[in-house]
Amino acid sequence: MARVLGCLFIVFGLLIGTSGNAVEPGQFAEPSPPSSAHAPEAGKARFESVCSACHGIQGRGGRGGAPDLLLSPLVAGSQDRFREFVRAGSPVGGMPGFLFDDQTLNAVQAYLRELADVARRRGTRNIAIVGNSQRGEAYFDGAGGCRQCHSVSGDLQHIGARYNPRVLQGRIVLPRGNGVHPGLLALGVRIPGVTDEIPVTDSPPTVTVTDDRGMSASGVLLSISDFEVTLRDSSGNYHSFSRHRSTPRVRIEDPARPHLDRLGQISDQDLHDLTAYLASIK
Repeated sequence: MARVLGCLFIVFGLLIGTSGNAVEPGQFAEPSPPSSAHAPEAGKARFESVCSACHGIQGRGGRGGAPDLLLSPLVAGSQDRFREFVRAGSPVGGMPGFLFDDQTLNAVQAYLRELADVARRRGTRNIAIVGNSQRGEAYFDGAGGCRQCHSVSGDLQHIGARYNPRVLQGRIVLPRGNGVHPGLLALGVRIPGVTDEIPVTDSPPTVTVTDDRGMSASGVLLSISDFEVTLRDSSGNYHSFSRHRSTPRVRIEDPARPHLDRLGQISDQDLHDLTAYLASIK
């Protein structure tokens, strides 16, 4: 009986330690740290015990696509914004909210800034060019089918001078955006030499939906499933259509489709060779 009462007192103490913050679904509350928690050392202990499972022990990112926090503008930004983000979480990125108090969050941010400073002193990271540019050119002109849509004297002119190898390789397998997983971009992750490069402009996929009466609507494809399709027309109006088998007729035009179709076919060697070739086009 005494053991049960002791456990109840511990649980009650933990609840009081949340400083009155209500714990909402998808959030985690933690007891308040000691008053010395403003130091980066205290932030290190809290980060390693709670955050490192997803972001890695050094904050470099890890499980489930968790981003590299050393490159995050949230870490480099204001304390208020950092605390607000951690407490709210990111449903898009799969991160729950953590109801830590100000001291804890300030300490975690200080620790991450310290790690980022060390990383910056070591220099920015990039990928090494390990492919063969001659084989890459042969792949570009032949088996890769790249020349069907691209030209080194047209849209890819000086491509190697405009983007670094990491961007080029990323764009081959993630043909939209800056060659960075969109989930990371949604979290505001900044990668030096990648997300701060010259913006890459892309034509979005478009769709034309035609019903049985011959009436049609066209525009930018926003979403599509077996049950509905949604688009935004040139006037900015949204249209959503229910789908049943082949009705209505849906025609999609996606400039990135050849890249996406080839993802399961391109080998590591071809990817590296193609990257080397594109990087050589100055």
